[in-house]
Amino acid sequence: MIGVTEDADVAQARALRAELRRHAWNLASRLSRVEALPDASAWSERARSMRRLARELRRDLDEAKFLIDRLHARFPSIDAAGTSVDAPSY
Repeated sequence: MIGVTEDADVAQARALRAELRRHAWNLASRLSRVEALPDASAWSERARSMRRLARELRRDLDEAKFLIDRLHARFPSIDAAGTSVDAPSY
């Protein structure tokens, strides 16, 4: 019975990793768009707002990467095939 539970745990870890990777990909895309916006004035309210948004996106992206790393540490077998089928396509 332990094997079945372990397989379910690994399957759930793969699914969670897939969602975290999609989330990280979306965050990285949003961050690159925000960072590419021209600043009319470094001290404008819009510029401050964009810097704040970029900071929040970076924090969320770092958290997603941390969680993915923890999944890999807890379930090293989720990458047993060597390639990841849940990585977003570029």
